[in-house]
Amino acid sequence: AIIDEIASRLQAEDFYWQAHQLIYQAMKDLMTANQPIDLVMLSEQLESSGNLQKVGGSLYLASLTDLVAAPSGAVQWAEQLKEYSRRRVLIQKSVELQEKAFDLTANVDEFAADLHEVADTVMQDRVNVSAQRPDVLVERFLDYTERLCSEVGRGIPTPIYGLNAKIGGLRGGEITVIGARPGCGKTALALNMFHYAVKKRHPAAYISLEMTAESLFSRMVAAEKQVDAQKFRTGSFKDEDIEKIKEWADFFRNCPARIYDCPSMTPLEFRSQARKWVREFGCQVIFLDYLQLMQPDRKHPSREREIAEASRTIKETALELNIPIVINSQVNREAEKTHKVLLSHLRESGSLEQDADIVIFLPVWTKKLDVAGVDNVEMELDVAKGRSNAVGSVSVIYRRRYLRFVNPINMQEEE
Repeated sequence: AIIDEIASRLQAEDFYWQAHQLIYQAMKDLMTANQPIDLVMLSEQLESSGNLQKVGGSLYLASLTDLVAAPSGAVQWAEQLKEYSRRRVLIQKSVELQEKAFDLTANVDEFAADLHEVADTVMQDRVNVSAQRPDVLVERFLDYTERLCSEVGRGIPTPIYGLNAKIGGLRGGEITVIGARPGCGKTALALNMFHYAVKKRHPAAYISLEMTAESLFSRMVAAEKQVDAQKFRTGSFKDEDIEKIKEWADFFRNCPARIYDCPSMTPLEFRSQARKWVREFGCQVIFLDYLQLMQPDRKHPSREREIAEASRTIKETALELNIPIVINSQVNREAEKTHKVLLSHLRESGSLEQDADIVIFLPVWTKKLDVAGVDNVEMELDVAKGRSNAVGSVSVIYRRRYLRFVNPINMQEEE
C-alpha cells in the first residue's frame, strides 16, 4: 500500500510545521491500530490525543483534502519531503558547528569528530526501501552464489592454503583480527597477506602505526626475495642481495598498493582515508597494524571505551565500503600462562571480539623456541572465531630469517 511505502520513508519530525507533524503521527497511529485513515477517523484520533485544535481543527483538516496530489506521485513527494528534511538538519547542524568553530576554547579534534557525526547522521536517514523487497534480495543472493562458483567471488586469498580452506579468503564487509603477543609474528603474517594480495592484483593498503615505510619494505623484500632480514639491520649486503632488492623495487613501484606509515591515527581519520583509497585506486582490502596504537577521536573514561569506539568505526567502514579489513591486535599477558590464546585475551577490548568476523591467533612460541639455530618454526595458527566460516587449527612454518610464513612441506608453495 502507498501509506506503507510512505511510512517507511518519513518520520513525523520530517515535516517542517508542527501541525503537519501531529497530523502525520495521528495517521501512523491509525495505521498501527489497523484503522482506516479517513477524515472522520483522523479527526477522532487527534481529538482523543488533545491535538485537534493545535492543528487548526476539523476545518483545516477538511481543507487539506483539496490539496492532495495524485496517489501515483505520493511516494515521490514523500522522498522530496525527506530530502528537504535532511537539508534542514544539515543547515541547523552547520550553524551549530560554525559557532563551535569560533570558540577558541573548544578542542579541534572533538570539533572534527562532531563534523563527521553530522555527516553520518544526515546520510543514515537514506533508506533504500526497494532494496529490502524479497524479489530484489533474492536476485542479489543468486548473483552472490553464482560469483561464489567463480574465483572472483571467493574472497581475496591469503598465502596460507589451510587458512583459505577455513575462511574462504578475505571477504567484503568483514573484519579479520590477527592476535598475538609481541614478537610472535603478527606483523610478518599481515605483511605476507598484504604482499600476496598485491601480487594477485588485488589493490591493497597497509597502515602501520609503529613502523616506517622503510622497515615495512625491508620486511617484504626479506620475505619475498629471501634476503636475510638481519642484513637490513647491519647493511652487510652481498651483490646478489642488492640485485634482489632492485628486482623487488621494480615490481612493487607499479603495484596497486598504498603504504601509510603514521605514528598516530584516529578512527575517523581511518574511515576518511579508506574512503579516499576506494575512490582513488579501487582499494579492495586494508591492513591495520595495530589497533591498540590508534588514538581516540575524543577522550573517554577508559581505554577500553576508546578501543571499542575504534573497533566499531572500523567495522562500519568495512560494511560501508564492502571491503575486508585485517586488524593486528595485541593479546594480554595472560596468554603466556595458558597453553592456548583465548578470545578473552584480546587486549583492552571485549567489543573487538564482538565486531570481528574472523579471529586468528598466533601461538606464544618465542620463549620456548627462540634459541640460536631455530630458523624454521612449525606452529599452528588458531582460527578461534568464524562468524560464517570453519574454525580450528592451521599448520604453517614460520621462516624466521626471512620473516615469511609458508605452507607445510607436503603442500606445494605457490610463487
